[in-house]
Amino acid sequence: MVLGHLHETEPDAVKARRVRRFHRRWFHAAGVNDVWVQDQHDKWGPQFGLWLHNNTDPFMGYNNWLKVWWTNKNPRLIASYYIETVRAYGGESIILKSLDSAIIEAYYSHSLDNPE
Repeated sequence: MVLGHLHETEPDAVKARRVRRFHRRWFHAAGVNDVWVQDQHDKWGPQFGLWLHNNTDPFMGYNNWLKVWWTNKNPRLIASYYIETVRAYGGESIILKSLDSAIIEAYYSHSLDNPE
């Protein structure tokens, strides 16, 4: 059913997928720490009970962190990774691309307003 819908709506994408001709998309990063991209991986979760969380600076190709933990769904844990990295670098990125970036930014601004 889904494949039939994709054949009707996006025939070029289905054809490109079959011949493995994906096109890379480009974006602009002004420099180091302009954009940080983060992602979580659930591949080891069901089998080993371990989840990965990664944050990368695509301009340099440098991993800011790669953490393995028993969960990657706790926003406080992810925010702690972000805050730890910001403190280590002495600054933060201008743009944070992630599904949970709003949670991290809210948590970070709250921690700046209310230092412990």
